[in-house]
This record gives sequence, structure tokens and C-alpha cells, in this order.
Amino acid sequence: MKKIRTQRSTRLSQRDVANASYFQLSRPLDLPPEPHPSETPPAAPQIDVGDSLLTRQQTAQMLKMAPQTLASWASSGRGGLPFIKFGRLVRYKKSDVQRYIETHRIGHGEG
Repeated sequence: MKKIRTQRSTRLSQRDVANASYFQLSRPLDLPPEPHPSETPPAAPQIDVGDSLLTRQQTAQMLKMAPQTLASWASSGRGGLPFIKFGRLVRYKKSDVQRYIETHRIGHGEG
């Protein structure tokens, strides 16, 4: 004769919940102590809202390169150009792109 397996329900009945001691705290909840003001972590860096955000296409036009190159840099961590991700959207701060251009300038003259 075949034995039929039945799955046991993981749902608790109201009686189980009422009688379960693990739903009740046996002692007060231990909270971590408040940190001393000198030990507070530094604030997260703020993004200047006046600094415009550029799309990958706009950034590629500024750098005179293909957008796929920027995508490759972003996925591999190469290039050194910082970017911001909003879900699937990638944006570049205009000031970061300008700084990137300045730091990669090779030559002896101004301009």
C-alpha cells in the first residue's frame, strides 16, 4: 500500500498563537545604548541639487565617446568616472564629468 505524504500546514491557529510562549517576551527588549555625540557616524555625502545630472548619452557626447564605453566602464569598475544609479537608470553629475576631463588632460599649455 502506498503511503501518501501530507504537508503539514505552517499556518498557526488562533489557539496556537494565544498559547505560544514564543510570541511573548520573557524579558524586556535590550536596546543598544545611545551613542555618545562624539561617536556618531559622519553624515552621508550630500548631492548638490544645483548640479545637473546627465544621461549616459549626454555624458558620452561631452566625452566624445560611445555610450557603450561608459556602460562597460560602469559594469566593470574601470574608467574612474563616478555615476549614480536610480534602479536601472544611470546618471552622471556634470561636475564629475568636468573634473574627469580636467584630471585626464595631458599637455603643457592652458586650454
